[in-house]
Amino acid sequence: MNRLFSLVFAGVSLLAVFTAFLLLSGNMLAPLVAGMIGVPGRSVLLSLLAGCIVIIVAVTFLRRPVVRWSLICHLGLIALSLVSLVISLILFMFQGVQEEVVTFESNGVVITATLYVPDGEGPHPAIMIGHASGPRPRSVYDVYAYALAREGFAVLVADKRGVGESGGDFEGRDPTTQANLVLLAEDMVAGVRFLTAQEEVDDARVGVLGFSQSGWIAPLAAADEPAIRFMLLVTAPTTPSPAIHGRGLDPGPTIAALEVPVFWQFGANDEVVRAPDAIRVLEPLIARNKPITFKTYEGASHALIGAGRFLLPDISHEAWTDGVVWLKGQAGL
Repeated sequence: MNRLFSLVFAGVSLLAVFTAFLLLSGNMLAPLVAGMIGVPGRSVLLSLLAGCIVIIVAVTFLRRPVVRWSLICHLGLIALSLVSLVISLILFMFQGVQEEVVTFESNGVVITATLYVPDGEGPHPAIMIGHASGPRPRSVYDVYAYALAREGFAVLVADKRGVGESGGDFEGRDPTTQANLVLLAEDMVAGVRFLTAQEEVDDARVGVLGFSQSGWIAPLAAADEPAIRFMLLVTAPTTPSPAIHGRGLDPGPTIAALEVPVFWQFGANDEVVRAPDAIRVLEPLIARNKPITFKTYEGASHALIGAGRFLLPDISHEAWTDGVVWLKGQAGL
């Protein structure tokens, strides 16, 4: 039994230290992954750390160490974990962002979203976040939304139709058909129109941050909605979409017709959206003075995941910084 308590204590202690490090180091990948369960990742990590503290305290007082150095070790870990939790709570509670669950309608379906609004006098520039493929909840993008809100943007993140709290049906059988991508683009347009109707939002400074599959969706939305003034597209395709049971979408003509500034970010190690293939579509448009720029990040894979601090996987800090600086430049912040 003593051995079991020791193993539990050691395992939970390591988990507590690791979770505290993730919270305090600013790692973006951990809360993104944690958000896949349908709860904002920052809340998941905070709850995990709090749970570890409870277990460490319980083990310490249920099996009081008789060796002095062991007792000091136990108490030190409790103190370290508590300090990390308090600092993390302070950082998350006082970051100047208001959060509200909202709904809007698109093609007869009620879409549920979270609206993040920074403190301070508005109206603020705004960003609509576009999903990658798959039935992931909007909580996955909470880490991006909060980070952008702290930079001065109002941010809207919606559940895809048929996912989470949104109505309708999720097309999982063949999601890259032209028909489905057009439908998702119409949902994005509805979200942007909802944003522009908010009194906290400056409707002349609204853009899109799109991931992966949004490379097919966001240009369609921008072609249909003039309120979209700029787009940051992360590891997003520019080549035709594959389709098994229907017709795929060729985004080339839509991209070529765009007049709004677009910044494409690619990962050099991305095997899902291969940078050279995507760039071949963009280079002729840049030669025609289209407001398109792109950058490829060494060591980054799909979603710009690479090595972060202490070689832990993370979202590329260089890419995220470049993206934020570009978005703020477009919004005049």
